[in-house]
Amino acid sequence: MTKPEARRGGGAKTSRSETVTVRLDPRLRYMAEIAAKCERRTLSSYIESAVESSLERVYLDRDHDVTVASSAKLLWFISEPARLARLNKMYPHLLDINEQRLIRAAREASKAIGGNLRVAGLDEHEQAEYEADRIRPYWDFLKSAAEDDLPMEEILNAVLEMKRDLDGGGPVTPERIDQSRAKARSEFEKKMAFIDAAEKEMLEEGR
Repeated sequence: MTKPEARRGGGAKTSRSETVTVRLDPRLRYMAEIAAKCERRTLSSYIESAVESSLERVYLDRDHDVTVASSAKLLWFISEPARLARLNKMYPHLLDINEQRLIRAAREASKAIGGNLRVAGLDEHEQAEYEADRIRPYWDFLKSAAEDDLPMEEILNAVLEMKRDLDGGGPVTPERIDQSRAKARSEFEKKMAFIDAAEKEMLEEGR
């Protein structure tokens, strides 16, 4: 397999900011505005600076003096799939239940589509970005499936169907993702209804 074009993800900075809505106590907001005036900053710039400064004081591993800030180059990727995979690899205890489901779904889906193959000549960051590129077309569906807690069998069936569309030159559109999600949920509900009916029938026969 030839080496794909390198896309250095770890440690890279994004070229644009993201908006985060934060609720502040009126007193705290006013004090922050005064602090921002003292430093001749906008309030948003001051809050961003304060958050960045706080990362030096939050420890991921206090025994080894590892802070969030000192781990930025290892944990940050432009690609969301690569970021979550690295966080799971280094600090799995930080993942919430939906992220744990998503990691399991992404891992199995990656195996199913052959996206977890090692590529000769790639370093660790490049390999992570390569694997993220392979799973990216399915990512929104996998996130929805994880939120719905769909069975792995239904998730993989939908992923393989989407892969056939991609291999045939068709795009994975939001509509296609919604259709795959609905189909997987429908199949799951049919199976659960069949199981419930079978259990009810057994109970009635036992009376």
